[in-house]
Amino acid sequence: MPRTINRRVQLGVELQHQRNLLRQQRALDRRVLETIYTISLACRARPSLEEIFSIIYRELTKLFDFDACFLALCDETTTDRFSAALLVDEGYLEFAPNSFYGPITGEIVRKREPRLFRDLVAERTDRPASETMFGNVEKRSRSWLGVPLMVGTDAVGVISLQSYRVGVYDERVLDLLQRIANVIGVALENVSLIDKQRQLSQALSAQVVARTEELDALSQIASLMVLRRPLAEVFDRALQVILGLFRLDGGNVRLLNAERDQLVLM
Repeated sequence: MPRTINRRVQLGVELQHQRNLLRQQRALDRRVLETIYTISLACRARPSLEEIFSIIYRELTKLFDFDACFLALCDETTTDRFSAALLVDEGYLEFAPNSFYGPITGEIVRKREPRLFRDLVAERTDRPASETMFGNVEKRSRSWLGVPLMVGTDAVGVISLQSYRVGVYDERVLDLLQRIANVIGVALENVSLIDKQRQLSQALSAQVVARTEELDALSQIASLMVLRRPLAEVFDRALQVILGLFRLDGGNVRLLNAERDQLVLM
């Protein structure tokens, strides 16, 4: 009889343990869905790259334990550079455009494979420690986790989490980061495209304004010539039009004297 009671107690403890694990997993899944929803919703507001980086960082703090974080978008025109990156070290955020690949992040992007180090100092003996450090250079990252940001079959960026403590990350944490990495990749790619479209639109608008001003200046100068005004007056008024077009404070008109091979002030 005591054995039966003990067995029942043991089964009850195991069942409660399984219930607790299931409850924890459900809570984690809910936070993951909330993170994905928040990031997706933020993209609809057409944020800048710096803004979406900051939003993603804040969401990551709700899911992961880390001291430092590196989030970057690849420059599609090169093979060794990020077009934009966010570096976070113990709560300090730094936005860094045009930064080069690091030894591990570059490897992740090129191979399109994640990397996990339970103790970076002990496992990464083939590289100087300085090559894998940023932020507080007096501390060494010990636990290190990084995954590529994939859009289809292309790696468009990378995200890495780092801790100054050993053994913080394992395969379970790696799987969790990979679950949301693709959503982050799509979000950054979309915001990047919107940003490029915005820059292109601004550049085209500036060109249209410039061409309009140039045509207006040519029209004014042409009208002066039609009026058959004295040459000195035409030159003076044309000069004023040109100075206004190029935003200059002063200038003069000179004619070439072919016989003397010199310019003569009008």
